[in-house]
Amino acid sequence: MANLYENLRQRLAQDRERLRQELAQMKASHVAMVESGSREGSAGEHLADSATDTSELETSLALQANLHKLLEDVDRALRKLDDGSYGTCESCGQPINPERLEAIPSAKLCISCKAQQERDERGTYLRR
Repeated sequence: MANLYENLRQRLAQDRERLRQELAQMKASHVAMVESGSREGSAGEHLADSATDTSELETSLALQANLHKLLEDVDRALRKLDDGSYGTCESCGQPINPERLEAIPSAKLCISCKAQQERDERGTYLRR
């Protein structure tokens, strides 16, 4: 199990670096879009162009938020590896199947608890 965890630690460290690079690139692109829009904005700007720019900025922000969440999950998994609690379900306290950890190294729930969480979320969404 120690060998598996060391391999997963390496994958998580690589994921963290990749996510940081993607975030930096996205932020730079976002800043460029905002600056470009503020320079080009004028009374004569076409509304469709403005709407497209706004949509692209919203998409960029949503993608950045998703990358931040993934990075938080990776950082949490690395902290758990350090403190010895990695591989334990945060909901039920049971061990997470090693195959699940290999598939998703940042998994914080066992497959049963994850399935229940998704059912709960789906039910909440349907009740709205």
